Amino acid sequence: MYASLSTLEVVRVHPFTGAAWSFETMPAKGRVAVSPSGALWFTPVKYLNVGALQSWPLPTGL
Repeated sequence: MYASLSTLEVVRVHPFTGAAWSFETMPAKGRVAVSPSGALWFTPVKYLNVGALQSWPLPTGL
């Protein structure tokens, strides 16, 4: 699982233990979502900060 924090940090969360690791930093306020193609996508909140979609490749293992 991946979660975005108010600090703009994206963390990777182990689903069974709740342990969290830093993954990336979002360029602005927005949302993150995992796609079936194996990437984590960032989309900005358009009314706060107009920007482009951005993606990061996901690691293959925990």
